[in-house]
Amino acid sequence: MGVWYGVQGGVKCRDSRRSRKVLAELTDGLGEIEVEVEDHDDKTFTVTLNGGMHCSYSTAADVDDKITALGAFAVEVGYFENYTQGFRD
Repeated sequence: MGVWYGVQGGVKCRDSRRSRKVLAELTDGLGEIEVEVEDHDDKTFTVTLNGGMHCSYSTAADVDDKITALGAFAVEVGYFENYTQGFRD
């Protein structure tokens, strides 16, 4: 049994080695989810996610945790909306 996991939204973050590590962990294995990163001159970057993928419940929870981890580096209020729908194989 798995889920359809969809997400869209974005957040502006401080640019540091730690924030880039969290970003790299997030972008690893996102399947069909598009990730756009825009670097800014003020040592920040904006991450935008859009799309979805079929995955396990565990993977969906892991992606949520990785998105939440970006919050420690946020310089503005970010917004992500996710959608999860279960299905049977």
